Amino acid sequence: MFTYSDFVYAENSSFTFTQNLIRLGAAIPFTAQATSPTLTLSRIKALTQVTSQSFLDALLNVLHNADARRLEGEDTWLSRLKSERDPEKKMVFYGVDMWTMLYPEIWDRHEIDFTEVDSNITRHLADELQSDDWKALVLHYVGLDNIAHFGGSRGSYIPQKQAEMDDVVRQIYKAIEDEPHLQETLLILTGDHGMNEKGNHGGDSPSETASAMTFISPRLKSISEGMKSPVPATNNYQYYSVINQIDIVPTLAGLLGFSIPVSSVGIFISRFLDLLPSLDAKLQLLLKNAGRMMNVFEMKYEAMSSDTNSCSSHCGECSSEESRVVCQWGKVKRAEQDWKRSRNDSSEDLMCTISDFSTRVQEYLSVPLNNLSFPHLSAGIACIATLMVLLVKGYSLTEAPCDFGSIVFIVIMAVHAVTTFVPWLMAEEHHFWMVGPSWHSKVGSF
Repeated sequence: MFTYSDFVYAENSSFTFTQNLIRLGAAIPFTAQATSPTLTLSRIKALTQVTSQSFLDALLNVLHNADARRLEGEDTWLSRLKSERDPEKKMVFYGVDMWTMLYPEIWDRHEIDFTEVDSNITRHLADELQSDDWKALVLHYVGLDNIAHFGGSRGSYIPQKQAEMDDVVRQIYKAIEDEPHLQETLLILTGDHGMNEKGNHGGDSPSETASAMTFISPRLKSISEGMKSPVPATNNYQYYSVINQIDIVPTLAGLLGFSIPVSSVGIFISRFLDLLPSLDAKLQLLLKNAGRMMNVFEMKYEAMSSDTNSCSSHCGECSSEESRVVCQWGKVKRAEQDWKRSRNDSSEDLMCTISDFSTRVQEYLSVPLNNLSFPHLSAGIACIATLMVLLVKGYSLTEAPCDFGSIVFIVIMAVHAVTTFVPWLMAEEHHFWMVGPSWHSKVGSF
């Protein structure tokens, strides 16, 4: 579902039932922070397998080709849940076909629709809530996204659509309360990305990277006394606790009882530790989560060869970030040994050490895609400019007549090259490709 953060949490939202659940403690809200590109394909990958996204996803996002998009065999929380829990039960999906293209082997029952996607999902919802043969039901509504693209984030149809989505939450929550086979069900209301004021997304502005992520279940009342809802709108679109979007993967693994995917660099959301039965269970989960992240770090950077001799005892004066991560992992292992010897006496110290390490390694592994190498960019631009000069020079030496259409094309490409250095123009790039070619065809015809 597409849920811009203030679509759910702010005072002007029509998610009134969901906000009431937050007040009652049956829903725990977060702002999930995504990274660019904030495209549907990239965000689905982040929400399921926690792998690095790239701007190649921009092409795949619009390329309607199942073979190009397919990620069959990838290690995701979907594949872990399918193979490790209740093998007789089904994985069910309704919504946009991108999920079935990415993971065709996952779904035991699914239906996609290209005209009335949201209506088709809701049409099946009542029957699915009565059925007890599934272990995961994924619903991807796109109506809010489509309406926002058409009329902007404050369009006149937005409140009505919000109310419709809120009613879906109401139907599911009431079924969880009433149906015996759904008593252990966890509902997560989340968005894959946000959007800007014009209803577009793909960039890294605060409104595009912030989305709501709300965990909903009557059982959450045991760890939550409720929170104020709605809340005043904010300029940075951050409400309640802010988490990384990819933290959903280890959190689902810990709560639902399957192993964490090998590529995960997410962190179990500490708010839910109190749902675990014992202190030992909490620490074992956190240690597994940290160990998985360290494995990813080692595979990516061969980190164990890093020199930690320069590091202080608090890992504050290391010669490199890699060394600092390795140093902090050493602190985790020492704290674990202390905990095994003294148990409860050092458990709090172990938790803090794991938290510090996990935050550090996640920040290091989640390098933003806009953290570019400007020397490499400059070298590439210089090569392209040299090539263009040589082509123009070669063309001028020929006796061919001036091709006005080619000149117009070169000017358009030059203008486009400049726009790639301006983030907000990149976010609106589709306007360039709608206008540029049409003017080229018109001018070049004279």
